[in-house]
Amino acid sequence: MLTAAGLVLVAIAVWGGLFYHSSIADARARQESARSEPQVTAVLAAGTTTASSAPTPTPIPTPSAASDPSLPSLAVLGDTFTSGVDVDPADTWPGVLCRQVGCRYLPTYAVARTGYTYPGADGLTATQRVEAVVSAQPDIVVLAVGASDTSATQEQMSVAFTQVLDRLSTGLPQAQVVVLSPFWPSAPAPAPVITMRSWVYDIAVPRGVQFVNVTDLFDAAHADLVQPAGFAPDLRGHAYIAQTVREFVQAARDGVPLT
Repeated sequence: MLTAAGLVLVAIAVWGGLFYHSSIADARARQESARSEPQVTAVLAAGTTTASSAPTPTPIPTPSAASDPSLPSLAVLGDTFTSGVDVDPADTWPGVLCRQVGCRYLPTYAVARTGYTYPGADGLTATQRVEAVVSAQPDIVVLAVGASDTSATQEQMSVAFTQVLDRLSTGLPQAQVVVLSPFWPSAPAPAPVITMRSWVYDIAVPRGVQFVNVTDLFDAAHADLVQPAGFAPDLRGHAYIAQTVREFVQAARDGVPLT
């Protein structure tokens, strides 16, 4: 006949066995669940995510690789949409782009509010700052200003833009030049900006210079990629610009501009 103490020991043994088998069953259930759930890999491409059962990591070039002196160099004569607001140069669209295509970004030449005829935050217009670009001897030059020139006349704009192209042609005869239309934080852009885009196109294309229309990038579907308190894209906006102009800069890097 079992004593009270014996009954307690038997009860403990039975409970322990039940707890052990329950724990094993739970662990096996969790393992089976983990096997059946797909792995999710985030992809930075227009803010989307994709799911894959066997994700393959994609190597991302590091900033040190993008600063390799053996890589082609890129200078952007730009305004606030290139220099950014409270953004590290490596995270602006040229910095992102260089990590993607393999080039060195020279960030000194993008200054807030710069126009071909309108002075930027440093007091220089693009026609004045182009001398510093020539001195840097980059392999690729992107012209990305114009939104600040809406008060200029067609003659003033024609003279200033032509002067920049001429100086690049004589000072950097081997460099590839890409011209972007003026950036604007919303679409459709106001009439003066559309007019400015037409003037730039009419001068650049007959000279055989690659022209890329970016004026309408930030339409209603992409309006949230612009900083609400500033005339500049946020980090996602910079990535979006880099994605848009990548093929053109890649072609310029390879010496085969797109037609």
